[in-house]
Amino acid sequence: MAVNLIDAFREAIGDQTAVKISSYLGESTEKTRSAIGTALPAFLGALLEKGQNLEGAAALLDFIQHEEIDGTILDKLEDILGGGKKTTQLIEKGAGILEFVVPDSKISNEIIDTITSRSGIGRGSSDTLAKMTLPMLMGLVGHQVKSKNLDSQGLSNLLLDQKQSLEKSAPTGLFEKLGFTVFVEKSVEVKEKAATESQEEKEEEKAEESGAPSTMARIIPWIILISIALGLLYIMKSCGGRPAGESLTKKIDDQITTMADTLTEKEDSIASSAKPPAKPSNNTGISRSVQEGLAYIKLSKIKEITVGEHSFVDRFFIFIYQGGEDPYTRFTFDSLHFYDNSANITLTSAEQLQQVASIMQAFPSVYIQIEAYADSEDTGEGNKELSNQRAEAVRNALVEMGIGNDRISSIGQGNPLGEDANNLESKPVGNRIDLFVTRK
Repeated sequence: MAVNLIDAFREAIGDQTAVKISSYLGESTEKTRSAIGTALPAFLGALLEKGQNLEGAAALLDFIQHEEIDGTILDKLEDILGGGKKTTQLIEKGAGILEFVVPDSKISNEIIDTITSRSGIGRGSSDTLAKMTLPMLMGLVGHQVKSKNLDSQGLSNLLLDQKQSLEKSAPTGLFEKLGFTVFVEKSVEVKEKAATESQEEKEEEKAEESGAPSTMARIIPWIILISIALGLLYIMKSCGGRPAGESLTKKIDDQITTMADTLTEKEDSIASSAKPPAKPSNNTGISRSVQEGLAYIKLSKIKEITVGEHSFVDRFFIFIYQGGEDPYTRFTFDSLHFYDNSANITLTSAEQLQQVASIMQAFPSVYIQIEAYADSEDTGEGNKELSNQRAEAVRNALVEMGIGNDRISSIGQGNPLGEDANNLESKPVGNRIDLFVTRK
């Protein structure tokens, strides 16, 4: 009977693995379990894509043997996931496996984005979770290879046997979205043609929405003009075969010229109105587009960040780029966490801090204030001191990322109690870090 790798994986990692990973990431256990549930079929699907033929299976087998992946990692999860050097080494190992299994960064980013959107954890957490779980999945496959002495054909068969269960457990349309041909019956050529046609349709719709004149709309006035001219010539010739007088001919020419000039001016006016509004020169190249719940923020010709639509980073960028009435609008970090009762920022928080730094580098006139709240086991002055340390830690991190010292101020507010606490968004106070734009 074929081994169901999904069931085997869940049994191997147990319930406590999700608890430990969630603690490391600073995310809820429920959301972390959901994230693992999305990551598993996505990456197992990537293994099927790679191992669907003998050549790919041979490369996968070589990787497993070279890296000595035999499943022993599954017996050490409690120790490895305890934090510190061993956890860091696990993540680094996972990064190497990810690069091998999914070498196309566009596809790996798509997987991370899917994990983020379906589970609700931060994108940085999703990226780290992927690198933590991939070594476990590969360990499970490596165990099968070693215990059953599988060759390339055997490994390929093992993976292809997972297809049916994967199609049932994966998010609808995920494999087609990732371009995994092993799950899609249509040929690559057909898919490429469909994608091209879809892109052309989108471009046409965009042109229509922006008010750009179609080809037919531009030539119809000229057709009318030519028809009028031909009609006038016909009338002249039908008048006893005599040529029209010089004054009549000149009058007709003048009317045609006037009509042509008018139509040309209107066409130029339409074309001009179809152009996008000009951006300030210091913001040239900056833009934002949204697709399937993700905001693609372009900060320069070579710098682009991808975040969830309406997320903290997205709203922060919109406020700076498009403006807002209240200069002290509050923005709360949604993927910034600290280790328990400390001011030590978790590794997974670095991505969101870097995104904030990138936006501030693109808008050098922007100044901000960091405001931190803490809810440690201590009360009163203990919380006040911890919140000050956390605010300063965030400030220092942004300075290290290239933001001027004078552009960031920080303040700790302790644990918000009483009426002020009721005005805050529903978020665990201990993890709350707010950002205010003080100048732009």
